[in-house]
Amino acid sequence: MKSKHNKLFVANPIYIEKVNNNKEKILMESRLLIIENIDKQLKKQKSLEDMPFLWIGLIEYFGDYESRKIEIGKINKTYGDIEVRVFIPMKEIKSLDITNIESVEEFYFNTYIAVLEKISQKYSNEKNA
Repeated sequence: MKSKHNKLFVANPIYIEKVNNNKEKILMESRLLIIENIDKQLKKQKSLEDMPFLWIGLIEYFGDYESRKIEIGKINKTYGDIEVRVFIPMKEIKSLDITNIESVEEFYFNTYIAVLEKISQKYSNEKNA
């Protein structure tokens, strides 16, 4: 396996419903900042060294969901990524106060930490089995 880039954490949003352009711009800026910070921390702490994958490919689905759900998919043997999906209720995005950047960043940080914890839990359990 060989990665085609130097990132450990890559996330892409998919909005099932339309988001106000100004709000979307602020959301994107905040999430990109958090993604970069998480990527740096994963590299600094060498967090993925003992994992059977090279990087995390996260797809964020924002839509009409009752609650959050995280699905861990297969490891892509060609590119070395683990496919992860997080389903986030659109009402959570709509309720964010975009004038409070800290709360927006906290929203994304908590989302990504939950994803990382779920991955860690899965592979810790497999390692200990």
